[in-house]
Amino acid sequence: MKTKYKSPFIVHTWFERDRANIWVEDANNKKVAEWWDEDVVQMFDDGFFDHRFVGESVLSYLAEHKIISKNYTFVPE
Repeated sequence: MKTKYKSPFIVHTWFERDRANIWVEDANNKKVAEWWDEDVVQMFDDGFFDHRFVGESVLSYLAEHKIISKNYTFVPE
């Protein structure tokens, strides 16, 4: 599943039974961040990611940790 934003970031998610992957790409398809399996679960358990707003919460986390600019606007696809 892809969630697009007005900024050039795309949040990708992939879940299958006991596997999970979340990654973010910029407009040039360069990976900005990625989490796998236990790290994905931990991010949700610790409250950094929200199950109801995965894309938005992932980008908020990256902005808060200064990995991406805070100047993005959430625009669901």
